[in-house]
Amino acid sequence: MGGGGSAGAVGIDANGSTNTSGSGGAGVTIMGRAVAGGGGSNAYNGTDGTGATAFGGGNPYTAGTANTGGGGGGASYVSSNNGAGGSGIVVVRYLDSYPAAVVTGSPTYTQASGYKTYVFTGSGSIAFI
Repeated sequence: MGGGGSAGAVGIDANGSTNTSGSGGAGVTIMGRAVAGGGGSNAYNGTDGTGATAFGGGNPYTAGTANTGGGGGGASYVSSNNGAGGSGIVVVRYLDSYPAAVVTGSPTYTQASGYKTYVFTGSGSIAFI
């Protein structure tokens, strides 16, 4: 089986002759945050797949990094302890010539270089009036 795809790349195919799992695809960088890395795949009884850890994907048996949307690491069929995916992130960015949005939750807000940016890593909503 191949590693999980991501926002930035496809996962890497597994190698059946060496019983090696595929690794997750690399994610992307948004507003200086590395996010959305793919998770690793699993093998029947071989090397476990690694997620795209620089982008939130998990190593074998571990969860993806919180607030990145990274995929969890793979595990062999024998161990079957795959890692869960990391919780997500939402980034809303728009020109600062528009009024501030009405938000719920606790997003991180910045205003720089002509843009207003809201980063949600938990529950919330945004409305433009």
